[in-house]
Amino acid sequence: MAFPMNHKTIFVMDHHPNFSMACDQIEFDFHKARTPNAGYIPAPPVTKTMWTCATEAVMEYCRIVWDIFPTNKLIQFIVGNQEGKVINSWDSGDQNSRAIANGFASCGRPESESKKKAASNKSYSLLRALFKAIESLTELTDTQKRVQIKHVEDGGPKLVNRGRIVCITHMHDDKKLNQLVASFKEELSALNQKAAGSDTLVPINEVTLEVVHCYPNHMDCLVTQCSVPIEESPIFSYQVHTVEAGPPLVKKLLHLAHCHYQLASTTVTGIPMKEEQNASSSANYDVELFHKAEVHEKLLHHGSELVQAMKEGSDYKTVTLKWCTPRGSTADLHFCTQTVRITPTDVNSRPSSCLTNFLLKGRSVMLEMPKKSGSKTLSHMLTSHGGEIFIHTLSISRSILEDPPSISEGPGGRVTDYRIPDLCEIMKANRVAPWPGNNLQAVEKSRARLSRFVQVCPLTISSTTIFNMAVLEPMQRIIVQEELTDEDEAECRKAIYTLISMENKADPLPVPTVTSVHGKVKTLKKDEQYKMMFTELEKFLLSHARTERHNNVLNCLLECRNKPIMDHAQGTTGNKDDQVEVEVALAEIERYQAMTERERSDFNMSSDGVLRATTESPMSPNSASTPAGPPPSKKIKSMFRGGKSLLDIWTNKVEKEHSKYHVPFAGTLAFGEKASLYVKVDKDGAESGNKM
Repeated sequence: MAFPMNHKTIFVMDHHPNFSMACDQIEFDFHKARTPNAGYIPAPPVTKTMWTCATEAVMEYCRIVWDIFPTNKLIQFIVGNQEGKVINSWDSGDQNSRAIANGFASCGRPESESKKKAASNKSYSLLRALFKAIESLTELTDTQKRVQIKHVEDGGPKLVNRGRIVCITHMHDDKKLNQLVASFKEELSALNQKAAGSDTLVPINEVTLEVVHCYPNHMDCLVTQCSVPIEESPIFSYQVHTVEAGPPLVKKLLHLAHCHYQLASTTVTGIPMKEEQNASSSANYDVELFHKAEVHEKLLHHGSELVQAMKEGSDYKTVTLKWCTPRGSTADLHFCTQTVRITPTDVNSRPSSCLTNFLLKGRSVMLEMPKKSGSKTLSHMLTSHGGEIFIHTLSISRSILEDPPSISEGPGGRVTDYRIPDLCEIMKANRVAPWPGNNLQAVEKSRARLSRFVQVCPLTISSTTIFNMAVLEPMQRIIVQEELTDEDEAECRKAIYTLISMENKADPLPVPTVTSVHGKVKTLKKDEQYKMMFTELEKFLLSHARTERHNNVLNCLLECRNKPIMDHAQGTTGNKDDQVEVEVALAEIERYQAMTERERSDFNMSSDGVLRATTESPMSPNSASTPAGPPPSKKIKSMFRGGKSLLDIWTNKVEKEHSKYHVPFAGTLAFGEKASLYVKVDKDGAESGNKM
């Protein structure tokens, strides 16, 4: 059984006199009288040492981990003094804040800087504490012992031992760091060999050393940070974090807790709370909570509007949820998908204390997920169970406990116009059965057939036009067949001609309703309705165009709509360049028609003030009567790309299409484009001239 890396974590605390340096200063604003100048001397500021800041930071680290993970997340402390004192063991009785605080108190504070030379003679060694940490990782926890016994007796899964060592120290340069890493690697190899031949120890399969180099604010950092793990061997890697001692060290360890235990942050905003000085007024406060990341993962991965933003002054992200005023106890009235423990970031602050006391009294708080549309969605709930506070992830989608969606009735805005009969017919037409031959080929054929059926398949009645028209039902039934007969092709052509007749008569169509931005229903014009219908029909026929007869039906529709026909041999509509030119020309015409009168007049004027029609038309007198001369200095902008007019593009297209059906004259094939006349007369004249 492979244990995670965070099953065993060891903190090695450097107890060198360097940690007696002052790093954080706390000022007091204390007055015994209301008047500021009452003759009282202000209290001097209090400074914290690096040792105090480091112990407070790791205690907060432990509190967060043990609040969220009551079991199976073990933390051990080793102080790097003369003998390398072990503060606690892997036993569950030592995994609490009181045991850690008592252990730190027994070690005392580091020697002062003034006694640094005397302290150096006491052989302070951080390596001795690191070696003890490696040795402690080879020891078995209670959970690992049970797995080991099961592996030996019953042949269960083999134990995979992993762990993490976090060393909080102060170094002078990178050279000291490299020496520490090299010594650690050698000791790890030696202790693994020793554990391999022992019955009570187990070798380490993977270990990560994270060195946290902290320094006071009046010193420069001389150690290079390396947040990306560096692999020294298949089982050993290390990282280096540099941070200023004091509040930045606390934030760094909070960030490490997030990374080590896959935690997430949630900020509850808008909590109404009475002011401490003025009980008659209230203000809104924010409280940050830590918990497992599983609470938000499902919502984030399913495309919800849950937004993560960087926490100000920190290296991790937080999700902001809005407080919803509670109305009684609603702990058991909501469908929840996830429940995990929570712990406040700043447990001693007044807003955090008020929130936890409120929840521990049996009240529940709903949290709203902000939405861009303005409507609120209740996505989470805070409540307590058995004296512990939990956050619940509520289901914001349809619950599996509800009745299935109604087909005939739809209270609450359910979708009720599914094309159930048509979808059933598609399922019946694509049923599969075991194939005795090549299964792979049969599967590919079935997949291609199914993709052809569902390529143009609207799900609802209100989103389609052609599937709501009775005149097209025969075509829809015929066109999906593998092969078409002459009668089938004639029936499809008849349906297309009927549509053309309906368009000429301006008959209404069952087009989908179009809703504008302001929520009003927009009625489409008749030409827009038929354009939408013919576009959908063309896509439908194109998805099933696989034989020559299928293409004939598609070409019939294209000819009626004055579009280039489909070439079945090439699978394209004529020449690609011609098609691009026609599409560009049509797009330019649509853009020209959408212009206002002022824009059209400006567009029709060329750069020299002459109307564009008189300078660009191929039938313009300027092109025939004006003698050839040097080109003008300013290039006249053409209406279409490439300098061609719509007449030129259309003429070239027609000539190329006609050239396909033109048979050259036999004389042209024999004599070329120009043939000489009266060849015999010219020949006789040449002979008579020679005789003379």
